[in-house]
Amino acid sequence: MVVDTAMYTVHTALSALWTGSVLFVVLAVLPLAMDGDVSPDVLGRVVSTLQWVTRASALLTLLSGGYLAVTGGYTVDRLTGTAGGYLVVAMVLLWLGLAAVVEVGSARAQRGIDERKIREPARDARPFYLAAVALSVGLLVVSGLLGMPPAFRVRSQFPQTSASRSSKYAAGSASSGNGRTVGDSPVTGVPQSARSGAADSQRWTGGRNQ
Repeated sequence: MVVDTAMYTVHTALSALWTGSVLFVVLAVLPLAMDGDVSPDVLGRVVSTLQWVTRASALLTLLSGGYLAVTGGYTVDRLTGTAGGYLVVAMVLLWLGLAAVVEVGSARAQRGIDERKIREPARDARPFYLAAVALSVGLLVVSGLLGMPPAFRVRSQFPQTSASRSSKYAAGSASSGNGRTVGDSPVTGVPQSARSGAADSQRWTGGRNQ
């Protein structure tokens, strides 16, 4: 239990760090670089830091996520045949896509930075970093869906259960009205066997009186 909690905490924290780093670079640093308000050295340090955060987070989230999937009972059949399994597969695909676009965007930016440029590398990296933002948001959404408390999933099934019981009750009432013996009486709740026994007793008593 302690190990599972620790793994879940590490997995969630690294996902938040990774996506937060991408959002910070795209929303705060990249516009300044495109305007030429930061030096190549500063942009180079930011890009390099983002690369290392991406690599470390990708590796550790893979290990922690794999542990959680195995201990959570995600077999091949469950991954390919249940809603939770589809979410896990979607998370892996988003994870791979995020790591790829950050690496490609950072590599393009770094080439221009090495030539002491600032605006051009920022523009070259921007499409890939914007794709990384979209993938980051998708990763957070899928993580939230996978972490949904079981109580919400149970409550969402209650209307179906009630409807199923109502259908069975209506079927039983209709069958009783057609003269067939079906379970308990829909009005009094008295078993059909007990009501049949009472009717036989009345017929037997009436015969003796006659």
